[in-house]
Amino acid sequence: MATAIGLKEVAEYADGVGPSKTYILPNTQPATATSFVRDAHTAGLKVHPYTLRPENEFLPNYLDCSNNSAERCETGAIQEYELFFKAGVDGIFTDDPGLGRKALTRYTASLK
Repeated sequence: MATAIGLKEVAEYADGVGPSKTYILPNTQPATATSFVRDAHTAGLKVHPYTLRPENEFLPNYLDCSNNSAERCETGAIQEYELFFKAGVDGIFTDDPGLGRKALTRYTASLK
């Protein structure tokens, strides 16, 4: 279902998809987006990946603030959110909507 053909089939009964965030940005550096967002948009689907969280445990290793997996890493989380916005997602699922809003505001300001 995550291929261009599969997404066209999904578009027959859905308006959007909520893929795991690694379908869009694998946990590797450099953060290079896959074709998932482009393929979904070509099929007419919105894309809202899940779940972006600010704890080191859930961030790609290159965005961690420390080796403490439970530590909240706001700077790394904002950077991750911005990577997804740059990849063209239409929205995100996050455990911290205030931080998501902060990242979106910062990202949109950088476009001006």
